Amino acid sequence: NGTHRSGNLGLNANLTYRNRNLFHAAEILEFKSTVGFEAQRATISGNIENEQIYGNVFNTFEYGFESTVYIPGMLGPFKKIREKLLKPKTNFTFLYNYQLRPGFERNIFNFQYRYSWSLKETNQLSYSPLDISTIKIQLDSAAQARLDGLNNPFLTSSYQDHLIFASKLGYTYSNQNIKKGGNYMYFRTTFESAGNALRLFDTTFDRPANEDGTYNIFGIQYAHYLKTDVDLRLYYRINKFSNIVYRFYSGVGFPLRNFQVLPFEKSFFAGGANGIRAWQARTLGPGSYTDPGATTIDKIGDLQLEGNVEYRFKILKLLEGAVFGDIGNIWVLKERETDRREGAVFDINRFYTQVGVGSGIGFRLDLSFFIVRLDWGIKIYDPAMASGEEWIYQPKDKYRELFNQEKYDYSTINLGIGYPF
Repeated sequence: NGTHRSGNLGLNANLTYRNRNLFHAAEILEFKSTVGFEAQRATISGNIENEQIYGNVFNTFEYGFESTVYIPGMLGPFKKIREKLLKPKTNFTFLYNYQLRPGFERNIFNFQYRYSWSLKETNQLSYSPLDISTIKIQLDSAAQARLDGLNNPFLTSSYQDHLIFASKLGYTYSNQNIKKGGNYMYFRTTFESAGNALRLFDTTFDRPANEDGTYNIFGIQYAHYLKTDVDLRLYYRINKFSNIVYRFYSGVGFPLRNFQVLPFEKSFFAGGANGIRAWQARTLGPGSYTDPGATTIDKIGDLQLEGNVEYRFKILKLLEGAVFGDIGNIWVLKERETDRREGAVFDINRFYTQVGVGSGIGFRLDLSFFIVRLDWGIKIYDPAMASGEEWIYQPKDKYRELFNQEKYDYSTINLGIGYPF
């Protein structure tokens, strides 16, 4: 298979076993195993005491397996309401995944108990009362050296081993009619809560805390946060040869007491082939934060705001063109003594001066079963630049002095599969 995740392209092989009538009542057992490679931007670039990490092609290795049982109807406490719902399902999933990436390796174990159902044809609802993950992260020497050099306890905490004991609620609405075409809207929102039940248990039964006042489960500190996001897309058909798409995305996470940062995989990042395309993934923000070390290990935040508009038009039968504009960034919610990234905090009085603005053109090759996409994004306004150098037409003298580079990278080329949104 060819894969496309967060703007990164990859290749993998899958083996899937499926039993469509496990207990003789239309239950489905599905087992998947996978191994593959991915081309990903390096977590770190630049010299670190003669040790370097480069973003070579297929620099990420991954393997894992996933086992899921799909059961018709609603099991457990929600069984009585199944008659009022359309196509209710109960899923049990166990997953293991190993990832070797530039900068770190990671082991993930996950168990999920999930309900899903449809409300009419346009509404989809899902609820996971139990979603448990353990994440073990091992930084390599270069990444650890970079993290130590930043001397930022906030980021150090983001990259430590942790347990996630969460519940999730998701809702999706789409009134697209594939047969009739025309205008339509897509809306998706999710809400996730992690660690609150464990925190209540600890305080209620007066469990002994660590020296810093936090609590562990099986020797691992558990994550504690609330997180939600919203994705709204409006599709307008101009004529049979062209259409325009608007998209707004916003997400926010609130770190709570037992784990006062969002875990790395739950944090927000900006840029990439499906985001603000003038920047590569994890190279924009947070806020106006500037890092002369050219690293992406610290490009994570608690809050993301993003807006996109794209005009799509036919050129030839199999070739489509696009003109697009993207705007947005990530931020951290509040100033912390442990977080020393200057300009990273969201401030209602100045956040609009910290959004990245990009524009560009793209081409899509429509092969019916999938679309190959090439987008060329250009940085119109870069909030990481010094005052007087943010706009594309302004000189970059301070940038060259700070980064010791003669040339400023004005643009990024993204290769993707399918539409960005």
